[in-house]
Amino acid sequence: MIQRNPAKVVEMVEQAVRHAPKNADPRIAEVAGAVGLSARSLQRHLAQQGTSFSKLIERTRRQHALELLVQDDLNISEIAQALGYTDPSNFCRAFHKWTGQSPKRCQSKLLEQAMPERPKS
Repeated sequence: MIQRNPAKVVEMVEQAVRHAPKNADPRIAEVAGAVGLSARSLQRHLAQQGTSFSKLIERTRRQHALELLVQDDLNISEIAQALGYTDPSNFCRAFHKWTGQSPKRCQSKLLEQAMPERPKS
């Protein structure tokens, strides 16, 4: 049985969402069952943390997208697919909504920040 700590429940749900099949949105009943709660109990725990199941899915996808964008060996289509988007343009729209910029532009910025500066000659 899991602890009934709402913060711990959020963490467990994030893990369950990350490990859900990528071809479909996870369903609250499935995720709730995976963390040992009913769907309604899960909704209550998430509400206590000021979030909802759909917001948590979106936040988890956004974070995972940012992690994948740092990997310069993945293109936008591969990242979209890894996140469960069947159409890269849907991912691009969602990403723009989350961050205010395109995934490609964000990827360029993240990779630029990750590279150490070269000494000037």
